[in-house]
Amino acid sequence: MSKVYKLTIENKDIFSTVNSFFQKLLEEKIIDNLLLPQESLNSKSVMQTLVKSPQELGNANPFAPLLLVNSATLVSQLTIDNPQSKLGAVMRSCEIRAAIELAKLKQINLERLVIIGVDCPGIYESTAYQKIIEKYKDSQSLTRDYLSKSLKNQLQSLEGQEIRLACKGCEYPNPENFSIALNFFGCDVDKEIFIQFADNFPQIDPEKLNLLSCEDNGQWRKAIDECRDRRTKTREEIFKQVFENIKDIKSFLKEFEHCRRCYNCRKECPICYCRECIFDSLTFEHASEQYFGWARKKGKIRMPSDTLLFHITRMNHMAISCVGCGQCSSACPNGIPIAKFFKTIGFKVQELFDYKPGRNPDEEIPQSTFKEDEFPEVGLGPKSKA
Repeated sequence: MSKVYKLTIENKDIFSTVNSFFQKLLEEKIIDNLLLPQESLNSKSVMQTLVKSPQELGNANPFAPLLLVNSATLVSQLTIDNPQSKLGAVMRSCEIRAAIELAKLKQINLERLVIIGVDCPGIYESTAYQKIIEKYKDSQSLTRDYLSKSLKNQLQSLEGQEIRLACKGCEYPNPENFSIALNFFGCDVDKEIFIQFADNFPQIDPEKLNLLSCEDNGQWRKAIDECRDRRTKTREEIFKQVFENIKDIKSFLKEFEHCRRCYNCRKECPICYCRECIFDSLTFEHASEQYFGWARKKGKIRMPSDTLLFHITRMNHMAISCVGCGQCSSACPNGIPIAKFFKTIGFKVQELFDYKPGRNPDEEIPQSTFKEDEFPEVGLGPKSKA
């Protein structure tokens, strides 16, 4: 069980109150640096920012419904060389799960990382966010409305825009595997939110962090359970739609016919970490005569070629560790709902291995573990009929 406290919101200003909490974390040397979303210079966007000075937290907005990049990628860059400083990182559930997977792949050092999780009602695509914010003065004003409507279960509408499909079907609205968590589901965010500390987190002085003791956060748990139930139903509807639309390789190809092989989805995927990718190699830079040869043999070929091979190969590599963050779909310039297919296939593959990516830091990734009695029906294990 984690240790739960209440953070009283001062003057109905959740941003100033939470930023004061972050400042205390830096001032008390609980963390040395903090990675978190801050408003852009024109106050019309938010971007992850690495902060050292507590005085530079005035524009922080950890609740903004925008995710330009999965922060696990940034955490990898900041911890892979094992710096001596302790990094705090404000992350949503999908970002935390991606970070856990990257740690298993030796791409993140968890020993120097303090994960600060935050509840997530869902986020908007960047284009939708820009349309919404035109009616608000800044990202904090937009976020206030977003929190208010989200907590009233109006999760998919703000100024007529809907949250991302990946968020609608995400069954993890609350963070797990955190060191510290900011929980606001079920709360009146003008009055209070809950702060959780993991059991193994070093002892803290609640008074220095302006925290009050709390015996029960039952309203938070109830709100989280209700949100999870709604999202699980939506997830099942998405899965059903995918399997109804994809019956064979031709129907699968049709879903990706707008792909121009820009590789944006691969570049934005937090799990796709390889420094050298076969699709950037000469393997797929064919001599012109090969294209003409294939055209003579088949009568015609699609250009650019190998688009379906690219997605199938990446799916084969990513399915077991896909956390369904949706960054691949957000990155696609042609609007292909890549995340929908990866999430569906990934979920089914993960079921086969009884593996939930990013849920258990101590559980090894199936590809790196050999089990003699696994899938005997397709191999020569002890239970095989062969």
